[in-house]
Amino acid sequence: MDYNNKQIPTNTITRNLADLAAPTGNIYETTMIIAKRANQIAAEIKVELKEKLDEFASHADSSLEETFENREQIEI
Repeated sequence: MDYNNKQIPTNTITRNLADLAAPTGNIYETTMIIAKRANQIAAEIKVELKEKLDEFASHADSSLEETFENREQIEI
């Protein structure tokens, strides 16, 4: 799912605890469900970020190798 294009409210919205607990009958179970989903979303975003960073890391490694090669050439 693409979370970057979602319209997420920037302010805090208060929720009615009775409404949240109604489907499960227990506020603690509802809280655990919300927490598990938040962890899933965080894991997906983390994987996406790691993939984006890996694209830059491969280019950075090659430039570092070139720097080391240039230093060796300067020493010779």
